[in-house]
Amino acid sequence: MNITGKQISAARALLKWTQKDLSEKTDLSTIAIKKIEAGDTQPRESTMQAIKDAFERNGIEFIERGVREKSELAKVLVGDTGIERFYTELSNYVVNSND
Repeated sequence: MNITGKQISAARALLKWTQKDLSEKTDLSTIAIKKIEAGDTQPRESTMQAIKDAFERNGIEFIERGVREKSELAKVLVGDTGIERFYTELSNYVVNSND
């Protein structure tokens, strides 16, 4: 599936990434990412695959005409931040399930 500049922008938004963040994850310049998102260039397939791979490694999947966070059956939470995230997510689940 071919991905679009709008999908790349949306995927960045889901992860709260800047163009610089994506640049660092893909070894592409921020100028290249800006041009791809704006539709000002026709990137190589390998470039688009590198972008797609970076997002997929971070829990984003591209769907027809959009993007979404991958659903997870299990999460691995490590260290103090993992414990904190576990309790935060548990608390959110309990609050939302009582609505």
